Amino acid sequence: MPATDANVEQLKVLAGFTVNKFAEDLGKPHILAVTSTGQMYVSDRQAGIVMLLLDNNGDGIAESKQLLLRSEETGIKNIKIAALKN
Repeated sequence: MPATDANVEQLKVLAGFTVNKFAEDLGKPHILAVTSTGQMYVSDRQAGIVMLLLDNNGDGIAESKQLLLRSEETGIKNIKIAALKN
């Protein structure tokens, strides 16, 4: 289902919560992972890709989408975010 404004408005959430469209044209998102700094990683299992979505100005909408990984084999099954120590 396309994330049109009309479709987003039809979503029902508990009192005190809101829904907005963060990004679009992501293919078929399968896994979402969000870091403590707000970076969102999205996998498209069928396309075999992982993208990074960034909300640079804090308005709740991703301004940039970067392709991080493309696998010739489809089927990315999870995303793990790990902090690296020096």
